[in-house]
Amino acid sequence: MNELLDDELREHGRTWQAAQPPPQSFDEAMVRATAQRDHRVLLAVAAAVVVVLVAVGVPFVRSLGGNGNSAPAPAMRSATVASPAPTSASPVHSVVQDSVGRTISELRERARVAAIGNQDPAATAEAVRTTYRQAERVAFGGDTSSSPSGDTSVWVIQLHGRFVCDECKGPVGSNSPKGTAIVLVLNVRTFDGYDFGLSKKPVDLAKLGKVVQLPM
Repeated sequence: MNELLDDELREHGRTWQAAQPPPQSFDEAMVRATAQRDHRVLLAVAAAVVVVLVAVGVPFVRSLGGNGNSAPAPAMRSATVASPAPTSASPVHSVVQDSVGRTISELRERARVAAIGNQDPAATAEAVRTTYRQAERVAFGGDTSSSPSGDTSVWVIQLHGRFVCDECKGPVGSNSPKGTAIVLVLNVRTFDGYDFGLSKKPVDLAKLGKVVQLPM
């Protein structure tokens, strides 16, 4: 995403940068888009089964795996043609908006799959973008892993509800683990899953950055 924005800025900057207001940051665009909750741009989600491996006797159960307006006609004054007024449909704006829409759809899909797979389709969800190191620190009590590296960009999704993980493995004869919070850690570009956590108490995602509420 950052590389694409840089390319667009270099190519188009000379022609519109002076008159164009600075584009929103990706996080600001995410917050604005999710606050509007325009369900017409969200993709339908097919439910799937989430199979996770868990460790017994730890606070979190973990499993590693691995988305305008057109410009007005120029005004004519004598022989001089005025430049078209800047619009919201600038190249960079469009790139950001498209990327935000795709990201919201991907995050929502994975959140819904986890909610349905753990027996609470009415769950709510939130997400934040951070690094894997910080996700480990806040969501898993400082646990570390050699893969991926700590500076890997990730999305952390947290679901709130009443969950039962029938796919979680425990001692023979034990009941399926239950909890009120699920944490998913995903690669920021591919959305592949790194970690899964089931807990009886949610974590404070605001410690990791700007939190986005996901429409479910």
